[in-house]
Amino acid sequence: MNKIYFICVAVFVLTGMAARVSAQEKNEAAAKASDKTKQVEEKAGTNKAKKFEKDVKKAKNQDTTVKAGNNEKQTQKNPEKAANKPKSRKLKKITKKISKLGQHNQKGKIIRLDLKKALKLAREKNVDLRIKALEIAEARIKKNISKRKLYPVIKVEANALFWNDDLAINFALPENLPISIDMDPIMVREQFTMQTTVTVAQPVTPWFSLKSLYDLDKVEVEAKNQEFEMARDKVEAKVKEAFFKAFKARSYLEIIEDAHKMLLSQKKRVEALIKYEYATSADLAKVESALADVKAQKIKVTASIQLAKQFLAYILGVEINSSLQLIAKLPNGVKVISPGRCIKMAMQSNPIFKMLKKREEQVELAKKALQWDKYPRVMAVAQYKNSLGFGDFEPMNQGFVGLMVSWKFKWFNRWREEDKINLKNHRIQLNLEKAKRGLSLSIYNNYTKVQNSSALVVSRKAALKAAKSAYTKVENLKKHEYSTVSDLLEARTQLTNARVKLTNAKYDLGLQFSQYQALCK
Repeated sequence: MNKIYFICVAVFVLTGMAARVSAQEKNEAAAKASDKTKQVEEKAGTNKAKKFEKDVKKAKNQDTTVKAGNNEKQTQKNPEKAANKPKSRKLKKITKKISKLGQHNQKGKIIRLDLKKALKLAREKNVDLRIKALEIAEARIKKNISKRKLYPVIKVEANALFWNDDLAINFALPENLPISIDMDPIMVREQFTMQTTVTVAQPVTPWFSLKSLYDLDKVEVEAKNQEFEMARDKVEAKVKEAFFKAFKARSYLEIIEDAHKMLLSQKKRVEALIKYEYATSADLAKVESALADVKAQKIKVTASIQLAKQFLAYILGVEINSSLQLIAKLPNGVKVISPGRCIKMAMQSNPIFKMLKKREEQVELAKKALQWDKYPRVMAVAQYKNSLGFGDFEPMNQGFVGLMVSWKFKWFNRWREEDKINLKNHRIQLNLEKAKRGLSLSIYNNYTKVQNSSALVVSRKAALKAAKSAYTKVENLKKHEYSTVSDLLEARTQLTNARVKLTNAKYDLGLQFSQYQALCK
């Protein structure tokens, strides 16, 4: 038994020693293998870093515009891009369709316009102004009709008749007279007769009332001219607003295109980083979502450009499908006159005040016309008559001159008319006061807007400068992997927003300055 126990202990010890030796050998072999793998990985890492730097440099130097052949190669390497390619084609088709809306066709015309030419074209062809011109023509016709009422009324009547027989009167003496006398019949009317009458009537006291009405219609023409000026000012304001909106949208498009190029270059860099496992597909998805957002903005801005140009063509009175090429010069270093001087200039030249003054003149003339209607109506009448074929009873030439008087007692109606005219005059005075206060308010408001816009342009320029500096810093940090793709996209968004805000401020300043100048004149 002791021998058997000893043999078992010896076998157990020998097997343990053998297991320890084999474990040590395995550990040594694993350590050697790990050292070899580390050396291989270090070499591969250095090679990867070198290749990565080369790829990044190539991505920086390459043009941001993507060609069709490069797109096909990249879709073969990157299945995610191949999945998104049909969507980008649809967006391109939509943008092409929208951009073609404003292009001229066989019927449309190419029109190059700056703001002065646009205003001149609107004065000539705007439909609203042409309608106002017709109203002026109608007022002139009415004035001419009132003028003709001042002339004498001339009436001419003539007739020529052929009767069935002559008309004569026979005279016979009594039969018991001692003397018999034969008398020829007296001719009353021959078989053919002709008569012409000329009557001239001239109103005397009504002439003064008619003269007041004529003056009233003459002032109406002048008032219509001032209304035409007011309508022209409104049309010019619409032209300026539409012009600056179209130009602003075009500037937006340039900003969005620059942002699109920046995102394309960033996408190439992220793809290069993914190859060497320094970026993930999530980073690429962020860049692609930003690209999709920029493309959607591009579609909206392209559509807004065409809509603004179509509205401008509508106001100008040209064909809607005309291709308008706009040229704008934004004010730089605006010099604004004071509001007090602007109000003085507007009071003298603004058409609304001239129109209201003409309405006051019309009220005074209407009062004069009512005053003359209270007196008796006296009319001078003259008539000449020429008669042929009426024998001896009617002379061949005869005429008369006289006065005709008529008087209608309608004093109560006249007084009521005077009350209406006085109320109208009071309303004109209130409208005049309202126009003065409203003009002063609009001048002060526009002056404040111009000053605020000028200050806003300065601050927006500073903000854009800061946004460019921040984007450059984030881009440099991204090169050394101290920032993320999200930080870079956020910096790019802030830069684009800063450019958009500066563009808004510049065009708002141009529009408000032109409107302020239009108020002052």
